[in-house]
Amino acid sequence: MKKNRKLRRADSPFNFILTFGTLLLGILFVWIMKLEMDTQIETELKTYLQQQQQAVCNIVLQTEAEPEDTYPDRLIANIEEGFETSASQFVYIEKAGQLLFVKNTAEMNAVEVQQLDLTSYMKRMEKSRGAYRTSVFQTENGYTVGVCVREDYVKTIMGYDMMYMHILMYGIIAAVCFVMIVYYLQYVRIKGRRKINRLTGELQQKQLLLEQEVEKNRLAEKQAGEAKMLQAQRTEKEVLDLESIPKNQYKFNFYLNASHAIYIDGTRGEVHPHTWEIVLHVAKMSSGLVLFNQVEKKVEEFLRRYQSRIINDFEPFTTINPTLENLTEFLLDSLQKELNPLGWMIFMIEVSETPARTYVMSLLD
Repeated sequence: MKKNRKLRRADSPFNFILTFGTLLLGILFVWIMKLEMDTQIETELKTYLQQQQQAVCNIVLQTEAEPEDTYPDRLIANIEEGFETSASQFVYIEKAGQLLFVKNTAEMNAVEVQQLDLTSYMKRMEKSRGAYRTSVFQTENGYTVGVCVREDYVKTIMGYDMMYMHILMYGIIAAVCFVMIVYYLQYVRIKGRRKINRLTGELQQKQLLLEQEVEKNRLAEKQAGEAKMLQAQRTEKEVLDLESIPKNQYKFNFYLNASHAIYIDGTRGEVHPHTWEIVLHVAKMSSGLVLFNQVEKKVEEFLRRYQSRIINDFEPFTTINPTLENLTEFLLDSLQKELNPLGWMIFMIEVSETPARTYVMSLLD
């Protein structure tokens, strides 16, 4: 979990840059497409307006031969006859600031139109219809002729509204697809990194467990080897040949006043006292003066720590049952270690719980 949070924090700047960059590229792409479309529309609009102006110019040229007094009426009639007018494209005629004709006769005869000048009329049309493009030229007779075309009308007849929508839609779809692809690749990258981290963690954990198991086996083998060595040393020291034991042997009696509790079927019994009688059969393994008090003092010092105490509180009886047999084996091993440095060897031990119950261990058997 911590690694995933660290991974997310490490990827946050990259994700921000990726998201911002993708959005910026998408906006730039749409802006470039719109700029290209606007440029193309502007070109087409100018071309269309020039074509309509040329058509009106041709009509004006046909009317140039008319007398001055009939010229305006004839010009208006020719325009109405030869040029299709509507709210989207129309022609106006002006002279000396006076609006003589606009769109058609019906429009010109409207009372509200007659009261307007050209500027006011165009503002009125743009307010209701939208922006217009105007191309103006002068006739030889001093009349100003203007051709007005509504921008949206040109876009419609050229199909640019639908084209613009299609391009914009395709651009948005392309940008969305690009974002989705980028995020999918980012998702795959993060998922791959998380998988690598997870597998690396599992591998490290397994490696640690393997090292622990190897170390455990090594310690077990070492302990087993040491146990075998100790057992061999003990066997070498304790298992004596009958001929090596001196014929002169001694017997010492000691008493241990203590308590213990026996486990029966896994249940600990009540603590109860005993006076154990301990009989040691020993032999002096070296020559020299025999000092009995030396043996007695050493054994008494050893037993003193257990006097009037509970045997279960001492090792190894915190984990093993302090039965008569286990206690006898413990005393033999422990007292053997105490007396051997003094040149004494215990070859038999007798421990009695009661006068009628004695357990014997002998190294001679």
